[in-house]
Amino acid sequence: MKNNKDNIEIKKLSDLFARYLLGKNGNEDLLENLVNATLSDFNFEEVKDLEIIDPFNLSENIDLKESIIDVKAKTKDNKTVIIEFQLCGNKNFVDRIFYYISKNIVSELREGEDYQEVQKIISINLLDFNLDFGDEGKPHRCFKLIDTENQNISLDYIQMHIIEVQRFIDILENSTIEKLKKNKLLTWMKFFTSNNLENIEKELKEANPIMTKAIEEYKRFT
Repeated sequence: MKNNKDNIEIKKLSDLFARYLLGKNGNEDLLENLVNATLSDFNFEEVKDLEIIDPFNLSENIDLKESIIDVKAKTKDNKTVIIEFQLCGNKNFVDRIFYYISKNIVSELREGEDYQEVQKIISINLLDFNLDFGDEGKPHRCFKLIDTENQNISLDYIQMHIIEVQRFIDILENSTIEKLKKNKLLTWMKFFTSNNLENIEKELKEANPIMTKAIEEYKRFT
């Protein structure tokens, strides 16, 4: 990346930086930490040994327009994880998320293969805008296939996580270091929303050690 002589804070939710941070070989630990922080927020089973699909190459992507999916990976038990960052949009973005989930399910199953080979999809979407679902608004939602009469029964084919990053700002203002340690997703939200990493660098590293590498990657990118 070109040297940032003016020390301008790069938008950390931009798709280019997101792919650089989470989508290149060698940064699987960063990706796994973010994914598991998201899953743990709903007490879902964590993933292990993520393998990045189509690894990101900065020199090949610096002049490209927005990609369809920012980051794609496979878990040890062959689940597909897709992550997308979006700076602006509206509720129609949910249609786009569902389309990408459906497209990935279909593309993974070859004609003639057993339907048991259908891939389970974990879709994590970090939005820098708020969606209107007709309620008070939530910072993190997860949609699954459920029995409408017994919501304790669900089909674990898809998880659609929608993280509205801006809704975390008020939460972060009242978050102690102990709360950050218990909820690693908060450390990621603080990282993505910070306008001055130097002021919170020590706190982030203490709360979530992987932040040491995330911050180093950010400095290298800028």
